[in-house]
Amino acid sequence: MKNLVRLTANTPAKQISAMLEVCEWASAHNFDPIWDVQILTAVNAKSDLARKPLNKILQEKLNQREGVKGSPFRVGDKIVNTQNGYFKPAKIEGGEPQPAKQVDIYAANGDVARVVEIHPKHLVAQLLVGGHLIMIPRGKASEPDKSDDADGDPDPDAKEKPSTGCSWDLAYALSTHKSQGSEFPICCVMLDKYPGAMRIASREWIYTANSRGKKLQIEIGQRSTVQRMVRNVALGNRKTLLRERINQLQCERMVEGL
Repeated sequence: MKNLVRLTANTPAKQISAMLEVCEWASAHNFDPIWDVQILTAVNAKSDLARKPLNKILQEKLNQREGVKGSPFRVGDKIVNTQNGYFKPAKIEGGEPQPAKQVDIYAANGDVARVVEIHPKHLVAQLLVGGHLIMIPRGKASEPDKSDDADGDPDPDAKEKPSTGCSWDLAYALSTHKSQGSEFPICCVMLDKYPGAMRIASREWIYTANSRGKKLQIEIGQRSTVQRMVRNVALGNRKTLLRERINQLQCERMVEGL
């Protein structure tokens, strides 16, 4: 991270407006607002600054391609995988012949891809890392789960259930948890005062969020919100069950030695 900038905004509407201005600024300075800019937030739903409503806003703003009836996706969308899995390699018209025995392609939870084609029962996407084209089967899109924001859970994606008919969802905005291990040229963090977000946003959360940007890191919100997050130290609340696992292993070894 080279530069940290905070854009002060005291309402969700003003924060969203500032977020869109960041995308416009990025485009004017030779950054791709879809692939070079990543929006991070705390929760999936229930807040105006949650991942799902922000994705709808950003899709409408950044991807002007016409939508496909019955699909939440558009060609060119940035999407993210929400669970580990294997996918069939996609057939490429006019490309090189496919081998007789095709090997399924593994996509991990958190992998990002670009939508290439949309069909009634599947879509074709190109993985950002590796460049593989994969076929993603889709069923009927389900209604959004109103409980899907994992309030109070240290893993905001723990109850994530995409309503897209598949394990993939829009990725213009990601939860900070989902972004762990990734870096982006420009990273924009939405400082959400919604109570569910504040229960998740600890000192560790803001540190993780603010270490994702390689060239420019932006916070959108108020200084007082960051100060509250920094005072919330959650590391001691982590439940790794390490002690219990060590004790169990020791007991098993003692039993084996009898």
